[in-house]
Amino acid sequence: MTKFVSHAIGLGSIIAIAALPASGAADDIAAVGERPNLPSIEVPYGDLDLTGPAGVEKLTSRVRAAARRVCDLRSDRVSIEETMVARDCFRRSFAQAENDIHLTVATVRDGTAIAGLRTIKVASR
Repeated sequence: MTKFVSHAIGLGSIIAIAALPASGAADDIAAVGERPNLPSIEVPYGDLDLTGPAGVEKLTSRVRAAARRVCDLRSDRVSIEETMVARDCFRRSFAQAENDIHLTVATVRDGTAIAGLRTIKVASR
């Protein structure tokens, strides 16, 4: 099995995994790439019917508005640099949340949605 793993994910990845602490290793893996101190908004969708296009459009609209808020995307910016940073933040935040929308809609439509999970997190990126 070691040969299969080393060929499938590469030696560098194996070394990185081996370097994880023994206690709480699963928590450390789940946290990779997360940036917990960034502003975020939980967008609810429990009231929407995601099996049809109207519900998906409404959720997309909510997520877009949340991304605008967390990235502080406003038209009254004075500097072009601030505007560019906010636009980049919006693009990245919305792209990540849009992936979550697609995943959520797919799980709702195929019946594998997790009961009680009724929000999409939109975070500043």
